[in-house]
Amino acid sequence: TFELTPAPNLIGWIASNEPAKNYLGDYNLHAGTYSDTEYYGLVQFNLSAIPAGTQIQFASIELIGLNRERLSSGGQWQLALLDGAIDRGWATTTFRQVRDTAAAQIIGGVLGADDLDVSRVNTFEFKPEQLKDLQQRLSQGAVAFRLEGPTVGGNNLFTWDAGTQQGGLGFKPVLRLGTGPFAPTPTATFVA
Repeated sequence: TFELTPAPNLIGWIASNEPAKNYLGDYNLHAGTYSDTEYYGLVQFNLSAIPAGTQIQFASIELIGLNRERLSSGGQWQLALLDGAIDRGWATTTFRQVRDTAAAQIIGGVLGADDLDVSRVNTFEFKPEQLKDLQQRLSQGAVAFRLEGPTVGGNNLFTWDAGTQQGGLGFKPVLRLGTGPFAPTPTATFVA
């Protein structure tokens, strides 16, 4: 079993009113709309600690709610596993890149406003068919996610804890992986 948390510089948020800037390293994971601005939460996990050939049997991501002051009734939030092409330039990613990157999968269920609260754990579980996408990311060494919220209908923003600085609750997102056997490694044959 592996429990991975993102490095502080791999987690944060991005907003449509600052299209060339990201807030990786912040303690907030904003998703939704506020004051005519769209927000996406950003999370990238480093997978390099997991040996190549490891079979992933189970995976989930846990997020802890931090702030609901800008939350309205209604709306939907979801966690998108992003196409792997965005992983290479993650540190300098822009709003347009994040918004326009295709979602390879939507992980877990869709959340409503009633599912979101301060200190509440939201768990996004991978379906068996989604584990294949995650398994392929092991060779790339990283996997990135976009937290999406409402983009129309007025102010409706929720914030999860990034756990990276003072101001949050101190709970980083967690990627939990249940793994199976490693792929066999070739053995040397000695000839006398």
